[in-house]
Amino acid sequence: MKVNRRARAGLAFTLVTVALTATPASAVDRHAPSRGQNWAELSSLLAQADDAYTAPPALNTVESTGYTAGLLLGNGDLAVTSDARDHAQTYYVAKSDFWHASNGQGQFGRISISSPTDAKASATAKDTLECTASCVIDGNPETRWVSKSNASADDPQWVTVDLGTARTVDRWVVRHNGHQGRADNYQKLNTRGFTLQKSDNGTDWSDIDTVTGNTAELTDRTVPAFTARYVRLRIAGAVRDPADPNQKAYLRDLQLFHGSTDVLAGSGDDPAYRQFQDIAKAEVRGTQTVGGKVLHTRSWLADGENLLVTEVRTDEDAGVVPIRIDLSAPNGTAGTSGDGQVWVNRATGTDTATGWVSKAAASTKVLGAEGQVTAGTPTANTARLAFDLTPGRTVRLVTSVHGNGTYSNTTALQTVTDRAVERAATVDRAGIERAHRNHLDRWRTFWLKSYLDTGDKTLNKFYYGGLYAVAAANHAGFLPGGTYSPWRTAESANLGNRYFLNYNTESQYYGVYSANRPELAQPYYRVIEAEVPWQRNRTRAAGYRGLSFQRSISPFNTTRPAPAEDPIAPVKNYQKLPSDQQTNATFAVLPFLMDYEYTGDIEFFRETTYPLLKELGAFWLDFIEKDAATGKYVIRHSAVNEGGDDVNSVYDLGYLRRVLTALIDGSKTLGVDAEMRPRWQEVLDNLTPYPTGVRDGLDVILLASEINNPIKGNDLLNKNDQPINLEGVVHPSDNLAIGGDPELLRLARNTLEWVDPFRPGSRGSSGNGFPKTFTIAARVGWDPEDLIAKFRTVIGNLWRPNHTVRQFGGAQETSGAIETINSMMLQTYQGTTRVFPSWPAERDAKFVRLRAKGAFLLSAEQKSGMVRHIDVTSDKGDRFTLVSPWGEQRVRVVDERGRTVRYQADGDKVSFPTTAGTTYRITASNHGRR
Repeated sequence: MKVNRRARAGLAFTLVTVALTATPASAVDRHAPSRGQNWAELSSLLAQADDAYTAPPALNTVESTGYTAGLLLGNGDLAVTSDARDHAQTYYVAKSDFWHASNGQGQFGRISISSPTDAKASATAKDTLECTASCVIDGNPETRWVSKSNASADDPQWVTVDLGTARTVDRWVVRHNGHQGRADNYQKLNTRGFTLQKSDNGTDWSDIDTVTGNTAELTDRTVPAFTARYVRLRIAGAVRDPADPNQKAYLRDLQLFHGSTDVLAGSGDDPAYRQFQDIAKAEVRGTQTVGGKVLHTRSWLADGENLLVTEVRTDEDAGVVPIRIDLSAPNGTAGTSGDGQVWVNRATGTDTATGWVSKAAASTKVLGAEGQVTAGTPTANTARLAFDLTPGRTVRLVTSVHGNGTYSNTTALQTVTDRAVERAATVDRAGIERAHRNHLDRWRTFWLKSYLDTGDKTLNKFYYGGLYAVAAANHAGFLPGGTYSPWRTAESANLGNRYFLNYNTESQYYGVYSANRPELAQPYYRVIEAEVPWQRNRTRAAGYRGLSFQRSISPFNTTRPAPAEDPIAPVKNYQKLPSDQQTNATFAVLPFLMDYEYTGDIEFFRETTYPLLKELGAFWLDFIEKDAATGKYVIRHSAVNEGGDDVNSVYDLGYLRRVLTALIDGSKTLGVDAEMRPRWQEVLDNLTPYPTGVRDGLDVILLASEINNPIKGNDLLNKNDQPINLEGVVHPSDNLAIGGDPELLRLARNTLEWVDPFRPGSRGSSGNGFPKTFTIAARVGWDPEDLIAKFRTVIGNLWRPNHTVRQFGGAQETSGAIETINSMMLQTYQGTTRVFPSWPAERDAKFVRLRAKGAFLLSAEQKSGMVRHIDVTSDKGDRFTLVSPWGEQRVRVVDERGRTVRYQADGDKVSFPTTAGTTYRITASNHGRR
């Protein structure tokens, strides 16, 4: 078993009072680095996130219904995904409130930069079910196009490729569904009958070559050379068996050759290609060949308004390159405005008093072009700007986006269009430079809130990449991105990109509190608070008091009045509750509670969090049952995994314990509800213990006392699965951490050992468990060297050059695993703080201004096995208690004026009063090793 031995040291010692002689004035300030020194050190750490794309990622990983592999920009409202391929730069634009009433969150539109001198192939299809026709020419056999309808001689399906210009072809290759030796259930879907056709105008077609009765996974045929602008694969017989009722067409790739030249080859072999996401400056920079010359681009989003700025230039010795800017929106309308300015707009529905409608518009212009900029609308939903880019000259493309999404949206689409056009028209060079300075200052201020150095490049890159993703996606006043992130590149999103509340949506915020960035969760609070009245009524309709939540929600209720409160139904019916998982509401409220514990914001706690906790408590106490035989409270009819009807789920037991404990503590702090405390305490005292069992000789914590789940199965513990039972015991419930009950810590570690959620590729590490598993291990004292090795391995397997990891269970939630590193550096449990509690003593590390529970900011450094110092800044003036990293030896505590602070020592615990706004330095009296 892997155990952090150091973290388990006992704490029972005699209470003493200690005072030491004063140290020189400004002792803390004298040693603390300046802001400039902080930024120099932090810049070096951020520079470690130096990964870049040197070839385009697979198109289907960028144009994705999930978490895009494209490069990411965001200001909390706009989310822009940058992608470069086939000698063109594309920016996919999404807006936080641009949601479809039925399809969820989708993209608004896109901006592309190209040159008309580059002939690029594009593909369209008659009918599409899976992927887009572009997957047929992306060269990636892992992607496939599938027709929506069956193919037959009378009703053929087809994919048309526009080569961009007339090209010569003498060989064609088709990779069918079973390509690369896939199993028979794939081979049986190989295309049976198909014809290669050509056209000069895309309308009149002639046959080139026909295949019938095919069963092979690969077709490779040579034909007499022909020249055409358009090539079509016409499919009259789909799958291998003509009698199969499924006759949809399945294609992985179409390849065209002229001799050894790949006619469809894109920019993958472009020696100038490099695309880099600079998280320190929140910008995307790139180079690629466009119009035969190397094009340099730099893009960033303004803060405080939706302005996307892209700088383009060529080298000093390059010739003139004609540039084409296309601004488009699916199902939208395009137009021109004024001299050299274009716009596009769209809406997700019509004005209505009963549904959500989103309306948005974008307007683009060019600043700094040397010659004329022409504007036009080549299609109904595409506007185009064209100009000549002269050598060495920097030209700025400025796009302003305006719009809103709301219930009963009465804003005229023309109004948001006018706003976008008017704002873009007023932008000048001085305004852009001013906005850019503000942008850099904003991100520098953001990064300086806190930082850390693990001494490990992989961990550092993941940490700062995850933090960047959360910060780019969240800003007060806007809606948070959905579970699958705000960077939408497709019209539809996986599962509608709704907010899933059985961990997914909340988990991205788990690390922001200890990272001293609690403000990043404010958009989330807005959505949950708006949803409460509706979920309360659903709970009442099932006959229960208080508050429970459904599994997933959309933001639609943020913009309409709350409903009147319904009466509680006279008969309880758990099957009418919003979900089979009764923990959803507690999951939803936990970030509110974390905010209070880390920041001490008593007003937010009094006005918002505590009332929510009371409603949770009311539901739980109305939902649980007392077993007459044992006198213990039992929780029935709640699922560990979706689709279950279980008994004493550890989720439920842990979350009920967390709620009642917070209510008792909160009522005392606020001086309210004293009459409720005995009832809350009585339930706590008589709650069924966490169910335990034995697996392969190990005492473990089980998922539940009984599981009844026709979907997942009824096993009480599952190998390599996510450790969801420990979410109720350890994290995010915060019922247990280092310094807690030694026996319970042992059981938690045993459970991790048996389940082994760390295994690469498993659901426990590389799926839904990614934002949970490693933090739980850090909180219970898993051997830190082993934990680092496991964490690094999984990060390496999932890492992408856009500085994110993509696990198969979700998207934005992966950022929540930054709490693993924070927890290894700093933990507070039951009012006692530990520095480097789950970090190897042999590894150097440091952190600056991490936030501990109790509203304290801490900085500390471990070097050569010794903690050099600990700086503590008190936000609220509460008493600070620390487990000394120097054991029981005497320490020095001084304030920022160098005055000695009296402290109490209890074994290796050090405790002293603080004053709000004051910083204290703690050092060992002889800087001894631990």
